[in-house]
Amino acid sequence: MRLTSDHKSNGLILATLIFAAQSAHAQSLPVEVVGERRASAVEKVEIEESAVVDGTADIEVIEHRQVRDLNRQTAARLAAAEAKGEAARREHEEAVARARIERQLYEEALARHRAATERWRQDVQRASAKTP
Repeated sequence: MRLTSDHKSNGLILATLIFAAQSAHAQSLPVEVVGERRASAVEKVEIEESAVVDGTADIEVIEHRQVRDLNRQTAARLAAAEAKGEAARREHEEAVARARIERQLYEEALARHRAATERWRQDVQRASAKTP
């Protein structure tokens, strides 16, 4: 999108409003080093707008911002994936622990059943031996 003179005037209006707010509150705006001197936030806004309008915006700065933003997104995705993986690992460990408990309960129940069956078989044999 090419910025027109209307956009430039809107930018100057914005810069003027910022300057007026600065004066009204009697406090200085943050500064940034530009070249060999420090520029106020108002000058910074004007400098950035003129660079975009003139088509002279520093492509390396834009690419650096894009790479930084992509790295932040990648880091956020990585953190989310790590959290998801950790949750899956905990869920798996809990499932394994439940399976061990269920297996132990099953084996105990099977042992009780076998013992009861053996007692029943012995009772039947004793009863058969007593019967003439």
